[in-house]
Amino acid sequence: MFQNFPLTFKVMSAYSKTLTSRGKQFFIDRYIDMLRSKNDHTVDEYKRLGDKLWKKVENLPRGFCHCDLYPGNILKSIDDKLYVLDFDTACNGFPMYDITLFCNKTDYFEYSDEGFDESKLRLQHFLRGYTKHRKLTDEEIKAYYYFHVIYHYQLQATIVEIYGIDCNEDDFEDKQLDWIMRWIKRAEMEDGVLFFEVE
Repeated sequence: MFQNFPLTFKVMSAYSKTLTSRGKQFFIDRYIDMLRSKNDHTVDEYKRLGDKLWKKVENLPRGFCHCDLYPGNILKSIDDKLYVLDFDTACNGFPMYDITLFCNKTDYFEYSDEGFDESKLRLQHFLRGYTKHRKLTDEEIKAYYYFHVIYHYQLQATIVEIYGIDCNEDDFEDKQLDWIMRWIKRAEMEDGVLFFEVE
């Protein structure tokens, strides 16, 4: 499946319609707005972190982005054909975001170092095949760590849109923030990825 992943972009490059361009409002600020609407005590910290994250990725190369390209949305038929499903959030966005979701092996609800390690190894394996077809910049590859965090903003906003503002337990945002900070700490410590500039 890894070696066929670039074909998604090749096929979609022939799409004749204009794709919606998604930016900070979709990936970050939707969730901030939701937290603010319920006067959640974590909103300032999520906003501070979200603003910093967006500065890390906003100038990355853009192109077709499925925006929900986790392995469950890619099916392999008995005759070895691959089918990509669920294009409702497809957009002009960041191809690296799709790679992040495809290689993600973490538990969305419970952070673990094992999930971090598995996600990192999956990316390394993925890139050996992918970069034979489509080159990535060093900044795009580094953004793998940033997009893991942005995914928590984007997915949580989508969940709330579907199930309502009160769909989570009262301490959910605190647990998510703990997940995010533990991911950041591990990435900074182990891989030297800088999330916070020295001010």
